[in-house]
Amino acid sequence: AMHWLGTDSLGRDVTARLIYGTRVSLSYGLMFWVLSFLIGVTVGSVQGYFAGNMDFYTERLKELIEILPFLSVVILVNGLMKSDSFWVTLMVVVLFSWAGVASQLRAQVLSIRNREYCEAARAAGAGHRRIIFTHILPNAITPILTLTPFTVSGGIATLAILDYLGFGLSPPTPSLGELLQQGRTYIQNAVWLLITPTVAL
Repeated sequence: AMHWLGTDSLGRDVTARLIYGTRVSLSYGLMFWVLSFLIGVTVGSVQGYFAGNMDFYTERLKELIEILPFLSVVILVNGLMKSDSFWVTLMVVVLFSWAGVASQLRAQVLSIRNREYCEAARAAGAGHRRIIFTHILPNAITPILTLTPFTVSGGIATLAILDYLGFGLSPPTPSLGELLQQGRTYIQNAVWLLITPTVAL
């Protein structure tokens, strides 16, 4: 068989691992976006629509999440849970990443909830759920969707950093971060092991 990029120290085909690692990283980035988006949209909608004490205390929670050293907390939690599975790593990262989406949506909902068509819906007897899902979210969510490429790429970069530091997915599952870490080890003898995952990332 032809090995386009050679093999690693264990004889595994680098090209195959690079393709598989790219798939793993892309899947992680997309799932990271979906879960962060769902949590952020739910929290932001409730915050912006109901406001009051709920908004106040949720804002304090978001401020706490945002001031915590993100990577340090994720590494600590991953270490305490002694788990390096795809889903556990994903959920830990998502728990500290939804606040930005929630803040963006909260601002949009606050600017929309008292507009004429929302007031008309209330006067017609529409409930909170119908007003939120029918009148507010379709108008508030479009600006949030523009964040999608940045959120996906942020998820991919986060996984790469965790894997590079040894706190991400467990071997032999390849990811771009794990391939980068491996490439660094053999940089003097096989520099392409470092260059190819860097280009893919």
